[in-house]
Amino acid sequence: MSEYTFPNGRIVFMTQFKMVGTYRGQMEGTPEALSQRLRRDIAQRAEEEMPPAKPLAVVLPLAGALPSWMCIGEFESRRGVKHKDPDYSSSLYVCWFTDDLSEPLNKLIQQPLSQVDWEQKAEDYNILDF
Repeated sequence: MSEYTFPNGRIVFMTQFKMVGTYRGQMEGTPEALSQRLRRDIAQRAEEEMPPAKPLAVVLPLAGALPSWMCIGEFESRRGVKHKDPDYSSSLYVCWFTDDLSEPLNKLIQQPLSQVDWEQKAEDYNILDF
């Protein structure tokens, strides 16, 4: 389990990771044209790839064709965002895109996580509810 620390000191752990081709299953169209539709459907696609993918934070390049690889990670923190009770933790799925597969996984994940506001996007859950 990989560990990441946000600037505010919050520690999160990656519990699942999946990487798929961004344009997998697309039969025709240029990357630029396909990217317009894919940008609209990212939440649905993330849910298909790693259910339930909620709550979800998406880190997108600003414009142009999406990079070749879509990455989805499930992350957990042993602290809640709204509840201070120690029985609460928080979780968040993060989806981002990359072309660079030469980087180690830890570095590949750190950059998009640095763009996520965990305190706003993550949801709490009671660790005793199972």
